[in-house]
Amino acid sequence: MKVVKTVADERILYPGATIGGVIGGDDQSSASLIVMAQRMGFKVAMYSLDETNEAMQLADYKYLGPLTDQKALQQFAERCDVITYNSEEIDPEIVRFLSRYTSLPQRDHLLEIMQDRLIERSFFDSLNINMAPYTTVVNLEDVYQGINSIGYPAILKLSSEGY
Repeated sequence: MKVVKTVADERILYPGATIGGVIGGDDQSSASLIVMAQRMGFKVAMYSLDETNEAMQLADYKYLGPLTDQKALQQFAERCDVITYNSEEIDPEIVRFLSRYTSLPQRDHLLEIMQDRLIERSFFDSLNINMAPYTTVVNLEDVYQGINSIGYPAILKLSSEGY
């Protein structure tokens, strides 16, 4: 009897497969995800600059290096059946690079939206998602105008690059 694999079969991960974690792997949630994946029978590979973080200690396979080391990133990606990330701080270019060598279901397009709060707000507006009022601030005059239109309390955040 001949077994035919379908496209859907290629997206299924079975126990024994290797899940890779990239940026965002240095926190408690990454450590919890690793433990759960291992309980389910998966192997976990981590790529990090810090070999002492908890997630790296729990990983089955450890890859050390900066995110600028394309050779190390390629080796890491080729070792993984799938890679995931749990931080919006990863560079979309790295995600695109890794996806050339393995499956990266999260891709990069939503990551780019999440990294710019103005684009993110426009995206949510397009979906009619109710949000707190906001205004774009470029200079000090914009702060005054924003306070006049929004009122207090108000929070001033960068539109990109973290909090």
